[in-house]
Amino acid sequence: MTTTEIITKYCEDKDDITDETKATYIKQADKFGGKLINKMSYNYMMKKLNEEFGASPSSQLQGVHILMVATKENKPRVFEKLQKLKNELKKSKDDGVKEKNEKKLNTLPSYEYLLEKLDEIDQKGLALAYFINFIMINYGFRNQDFDMIYIKSKKEFDAIKKEKLGQNNYIYHNQQTKQIELFIQVYKTASTYGAKHIIIKDEPFIRHFKNLKIENNHPVFITKDGTKVSPSYLSDILYNYSIDKLREANIFKIIVKHLIDTKDFTKLDQYVKTRGTSMAEIMKSYNIQRVDKKPEPEPEPDEEGGMGGENPPK
Repeated sequence: MTTTEIITKYCEDKDDITDETKATYIKQADKFGGKLINKMSYNYMMKKLNEEFGASPSSQLQGVHILMVATKENKPRVFEKLQKLKNELKKSKDDGVKEKNEKKLNTLPSYEYLLEKLDEIDQKGLALAYFINFIMINYGFRNQDFDMIYIKSKKEFDAIKKEKLGQNNYIYHNQQTKQIELFIQVYKTASTYGAKHIIIKDEPFIRHFKNLKIENNHPVFITKDGTKVSPSYLSDILYNYSIDKLREANIFKIIVKHLIDTKDFTKLDQYVKTRGTSMAEIMKSYNIQRVDKKPEPEPEPDEEGGMGGENPPK
């Protein structure tokens, strides 16, 4: 079997990853060509890895994860070499993160600055910018979480929550409680943390949401012709509307630093739930004060560094 055939079968047997992620895995497997895995030497794999995945440890890890799935049963000695390479790449990636954190520690704005800018956005009546930045700051959403559909009917929304219907995220304005409810079931680590039900009581947020005038059963983010935006287009929108174009990851790093500085670990634990991640992952990937180069205990499986936004194949 070729790498693509092995990964395709792997995807067919997995029901805990999205179709989009499966397509990403198969696309990455295609990069190793049509050679049978039993005819593929380790040197050939490394050649393809460098040619097709670039030089960064993060990118190469994606290719290594594919190769590990393809060789686990067929080429145990090569699999062992790939395991060693994976560990080396993870260390290089981790060192790179620490170096970037050291720079960001001195360049990213403060948490108080984010709140000041959010207040300015509110005062200017910028509905979409407030919608985006309020959710980023208060709930630590990633880009995919924002891909929501507005549901006007309470009966329909309650059915979605109860049965976990559809392959979408939803937003609902409860007319009785005057609150906004989010039901997020399609996101990066949903297979690990499950659906997220979030209730928002913030009056400015509710006011700005109403001003967006989203039609029933329509996406929050649409193109000029009224169709749902693509994932890449959504990422561009969120980048351009985020405060100072910081992106969600940097905004979350600012929040994490603030909560560590103030020792508000109760609030930090709330972000574990609303972002859908572990405290270990937050401390590993979003704590910009983590700049030392000393050896650290092996972290739990990397939720944030998997292929296609989910945990890598095992």
